[in-house]
Amino acid sequence: MATDFKIGLGVSDRLLILYSNKVVWFSFQDPVWGSSQTTLTGITFVGLKYFFKPTAPCFFISGGIGGSFWTPLQTTYFSESWIGSGFYCGIGYESSPHFYIEISGILGSGGSNQTDYAGKNPSSIMITLNFLLY
Repeated sequence: MATDFKIGLGVSDRLLILYSNKVVWFSFQDPVWGSSQTTLTGITFVGLKYFFKPTAPCFFISGGIGGSFWTPLQTTYFSESWIGSGFYCGIGYESSPHFYIEISGILGSGGSNQTDYAGKNPSSIMITLNFLLY
């Protein structure tokens, strides 16, 4: 499951500047304790969305940079969170005014405080159906 919250400003008929939080929810098997737990990975960022035409239907591209995270929902003996830097890029199609579908990839770095998960970077590909108010 994935969620994608955006708020932004249209600076022209084709360009949006936005603040967003993309989160992917998944089940993670802890390699140390063997337990399965619901885990979140995502990115909070500032980005741009560029539409190739000023009106729907049209394609668009998007991207942004910000902070990435990876954290378990349950608190266990070994349940540390990762916080680092990350970026995202996406492509999409606005089929009619206000409705669009987007495929995006997020990639983050886990930071330097990890021990057993050192060298692992949270990354996800997500497909979202969106309603855009403008």
